[in-house]
Amino acid sequence: MEGGSMSDFSAVMDILEKHARLAYLCNGDELSEKIRDKRVYLSGPITNVKNYKGLFIFANYLVRMCDARQVFDPASQIPDNLSYEEAMKRCVRALTDHDTIVMLPDWNVSQGSKVEHEVARACGMDVIYLASYAVVSDRYNFMKNELARLL
Repeated sequence: MEGGSMSDFSAVMDILEKHARLAYLCNGDELSEKIRDKRVYLSGPITNVKNYKGLFIFANYLVRMCDARQVFDPASQIPDNLSYEEAMKRCVRALTDHDTIVMLPDWNVSQGSKVEHEVARACGMDVIYLASYAVVSDRYNFMKNELARLL
C-alpha cells in the first residue's frame, strides 16, 4: 500500500472492509460465539508475502465485527525494521497476553505462524482456523488476489 495516493489507499481499505463484512454476514454468528469478549491474537504469514498488511487488515476487521475485546495484529503492531528473531520475540510475548489465536489461511506455510500455533496450543489458548469457514476463506483468497492486482 506504499506509493499509492491517499484515495487509492482509502479505496483499498473500503474494499477490505466490505469483504470482511460479507464474510461476517455469512460466518459471523459462528465466529462471534468463539471470539466475543476475547483477547485475540492474529497469526498468518508475513515474511516474503506481498501485501500481507492488507490481509491482516481484512482479518482484523472481521474479528472486530465479532466483538473481540482486544485484537493484536502483528502486521501493524510489530515494526517492519526488526530482524525476524526480534519480531518473533515480540510476537511470542504478545501472544501469551491473549486467550485466543486466530490463524489466517495459509498459516501453515509460515515458520513464525507455526511457532505461534504451537505456543498457543501449549498455553491452552483457543485456536480458530479462518480457512475452515468457507466464505471467510473465499473472501480472504479473493482479497489476496485483488491486492496483488491492485498494488
